[in-house]
Amino acid sequence: DQGKFDLVEAEFQKIIEQNPNNLETRKTLADLYKDQGKFDLAEAELKKIIEQNPNNSYKRELLSDLYKAQGKFDLAEKELEKIIEQNPNNSYKRELLSDLYKAQGKFDLAEKELEKIIELDHGDPDRHKFLSDLYKDQGKFDLAEKELEKIPIKYYPYLQFDVAGAITEIAKEKNLNKFGLALEQLQEAAKVAPHAVGLYWKFAQLYEKQGNLALATEQIREEIKLDSNNLCTHNFLARLYKAQGKFDLAIEYLNKTLEIPPPLSRKLKTYKEIAYVNCKMNTHKFLSDLYRAQGKFDLAVEHLQKGRALEPTPPTNILAAHYRALAEHFKKALERDPHWSIHKTLAELYKAQGKFDLAIEHFKKAGSGFLFVIADLYKKQGKFDLAAEEFKKILEAWPNNFELFLSIAELYEKQGKFDLAIEHFKKEIERDPGGLETRKFFAELYERQGKFDLAEEVFIKALEEHPRDSHTHKQLADLYRKQGKFGLAEKHFEKMLELRPNNSYIRQWLADMYKEQGKLDLSIKQLKDIIERHPDALAQRLSLADIYKEQGRFDLAEEVFKKAIELNPNNLYHRKALALLYEDQGKFDLAEAEFQKIIERDPKGIWPYESLGKIYKELGKTTLAEEAFRKARELTDEYIATNRAEAPKDETTSKATGTDKVNEQSEGNASTTAPQTTPEVKVEAPKDETTPKAQGTTTPKATE
Repeated sequence: DQGKFDLVEAEFQKIIEQNPNNLETRKTLADLYKDQGKFDLAEAELKKIIEQNPNNSYKRELLSDLYKAQGKFDLAEKELEKIIEQNPNNSYKRELLSDLYKAQGKFDLAEKELEKIIELDHGDPDRHKFLSDLYKDQGKFDLAEKELEKIPIKYYPYLQFDVAGAITEIAKEKNLNKFGLALEQLQEAAKVAPHAVGLYWKFAQLYEKQGNLALATEQIREEIKLDSNNLCTHNFLARLYKAQGKFDLAIEYLNKTLEIPPPLSRKLKTYKEIAYVNCKMNTHKFLSDLYRAQGKFDLAVEHLQKGRALEPTPPTNILAAHYRALAEHFKKALERDPHWSIHKTLAELYKAQGKFDLAIEHFKKAGSGFLFVIADLYKKQGKFDLAAEEFKKILEAWPNNFELFLSIAELYEKQGKFDLAIEHFKKEIERDPGGLETRKFFAELYERQGKFDLAEEVFIKALEEHPRDSHTHKQLADLYRKQGKFGLAEKHFEKMLELRPNNSYIRQWLADMYKEQGKLDLSIKQLKDIIERHPDALAQRLSLADIYKEQGRFDLAEEVFKKAIELNPNNLYHRKALALLYEDQGKFDLAEAEFQKIIERDPKGIWPYESLGKIYKELGKTTLAEEAFRKARELTDEYIATNRAEAPKDETTSKATGTDKVNEQSEGNASTTAPQTTPEVKVEAPKDETTPKAQGTTTPKATE
């Protein structure tokens, strides 16, 4: 309790000397080492426990967590794999292993583990949701949807919002209107849990997104029956009335809202009370806007003044007063008993108030266990030199803590003290010559300074020590590419392909580099190779079509676009690309047909009508051109009018809608607001450290 960890260690060591088989003491000692950042000592203790009891899966899990904390993912994996080897039916450990694979971008391995878990747990709905999320992260939206469909939502009402939200999110990514499907899921859930607070709110949000304000109003009235004291719900209803032009009903409901009593609490001012005050303040502002719109300026002014009277000055005055009172209490306690824990509590209170100097003073008095916090406070104040000094003190005690080492280097760089940062890296390399990460960060420092030759030297040295590290090959290739040394960059990309022949990302990088140099045939070769391995790689098809267009090989470009549409007929981007290709070649009848197909799928889209108008104008069909342009104008006016009907942008409205109009429009009619929709792409997830983390989708130029 006094922070004398060295004495604590000594006492534990004495217990272990008397009884070397005391595994619980060893485990507690390992925890103590871990908390202090002494990972090597913690690892040694856990290994001793496992030696005595090799079947103890819990201790192996702790060792795996320890490796994970140090970034040693391969060792963390091995420990979890040993646990699963001992007990193949342990689905919890498989879930941990799946998370570990996912964190490293090894999506195929993560998928296999989740599929095995589903098999073991006989279709546990949570696992289907996890697997769906994994597919979604990789851009495999069709597979993500299929997993969601496997969840029998009526038997698992607690997943109702998650599934409906996931479906809506996938719809947004794929530019499809899937609100109907989300609505079906909520309806199934409502059969099982009809009185769940928040359920009708979700219904109201979905109906509002579809523009069905009457149904949204019905649902939010049902929500008020379940939770009549929620100000934000009342404000949501008032906003819906306003959007329908029913100002009297909106005003009536807002006045009722002001009568709702504050939440009861035995404690000091709570966050619920603060939220209540904020909602009430926004209600007055909303009423003021409504009265002003009706020309009732005296009432508008009255409510504006009432709202302003509730505004806290400063904004956090409730919490600030609470902190001040507590600080005074602990200052008096210190006069009676100068214990380190009181200094710590007082320091935390000062920190919460932003009084960093006083916080640092008391953290220092609390003992050496708070050096991390002190350094962080110095950093927040911009006192980077003092922060660096504190971190150095900690590093002396724990020289193997790589995060500490990097923090000091970062602080030197922020101050522009590059010489000190370089010296800092050189000392670490002397201490640990085999440290790959140190060399890579050192090279990046040189690269940020524009010293490419020195960065190159460090990367080459790192590869001499670790010739099979794909990530270092990638960094060096990018460095060469940045300098225009394409031949050298190509060698390192090819080396990566030797190490990872099935990695599509590497082929994409090569294709981009060849295109940059004008070596279009070589770029085509790489793109075709990706498509051959992954027929659904749509972005690569589009890149290939662009190159064919650049070469004037329009027939081949057309063939590629048609194949992309065949694979994903609902992606309007590909149809637009094909239509524009026809237009460029003067094949206006074919272009017109494609734009008509787009309008069939998205009748609210503005740009297809504009494009049709231009085509008709080219063909001299003036009447049809006028009709198309008039329709585009009508849709534009409709969209603007919808936006003007939006409620005032305050905290209440934001909470009630759960999304803004931009999101709503992009989810419902992507093409209306985003003519240049990003194409969906599915590329194989690489199985090595070159994988961009959690990156399953890409565009032809965005990969790097």
